[in-house]
Amino acid sequence: MCFFPASVASRYPRPEIAYRPVSDLEPATPVMAWPQHSHTAAIAAFVRAATKVAAAAQPEAGNTTNDSHLRARSS
Repeated sequence: MCFFPASVASRYPRPEIAYRPVSDLEPATPVMAWPQHSHTAAIAAFVRAATKVAAAAQPEAGNTTNDSHLRARSS
């Protein structure tokens, strides 16, 4: 069992998969990890792009969540 965004069911229909709506899930938190000693331009570019997309996806008004999880950190 997996929990996907509602858009997945319409964009990737599969006859062997039964998509069912679940209305009481907590919002998902995007997470990235990479090796601590990997300092490549490709990783840096990916982290910048992913952080920008995640920040843009945050609710505008009334957001009471802590957005510190949007900062890029290596593992």
